Amino acid sequence: MKEDDAINVSEKLAKEEHDLYKYESNVSQNKVIWIKKYLTNILNKGKILVDLGCGSGKQMFKVEELGLAVIGVELSEGMIKWAQRNKEILKSNAKIIKGSYFNILLENNSVDYVLFHKNIVECSYLEFEKIRDESYRILKNHGLFILTINENIEKYIENKKDSIENILNGCYEGNINTPNEKNIKYITYYWTMGFANYITMKKFRIRNILEMEEEKTRILIYEK
Repeated sequence: MKEDDAINVSEKLAKEEHDLYKYESNVSQNKVIWIKKYLTNILNKGKILVDLGCGSGKQMFKVEELGLAVIGVELSEGMIKWAQRNKEILKSNAKIIKGSYFNILLENNSVDYVLFHKNIVECSYLEFEKIRDESYRILKNHGLFILTINENIEKYIENKKDSIENILNGCYEGNINTPNEKNIKYITYYWTMGFANYITMKKFRIRNILEMEEEKTRILIYEK
């Protein structure tokens, strides 16, 4: 998805007043249970993690509770306001950067972990390659790139209305339901774990694959 389109979608989402964006809410906490469950034994205290597309900051604040320094990178001003709101309530030391995922405003070899959580479906294949390369650049040697992905190949197979053009382009016009059940259209790309792994392995080496029991999501962990 082009950055301007991504910003437009995120701004529409951010305008809604909903507990999903409030870190202290049960709705928000239920979304980040997986971090403590699956990443506690992977993330080391005192290290630095970057959350690409941090949104309201749910993931990064939960990581911070594990004893890490965290940096959130976000395109949307509206989402950054939610993240700042949560940061103030939590008295967090998180750093929040407004900027592109294709040109991350951090030094080479400066962080230990990069988290890219479920945002891959919003990326074209070329866009994801840019994110992979930027993540590689800012990671220290032996740093980890943590990618979470829902396999959406079933939607590809089941969607009888897909045009040949969509299939050849590798994307379709998807829908996202906002927290208050408003429908927003946005471009969604077909991704499989295998293809994501193929592209990522051009730079990184695979270290582990974890499967979330709660949903059809896999955690792919790569090492620089």
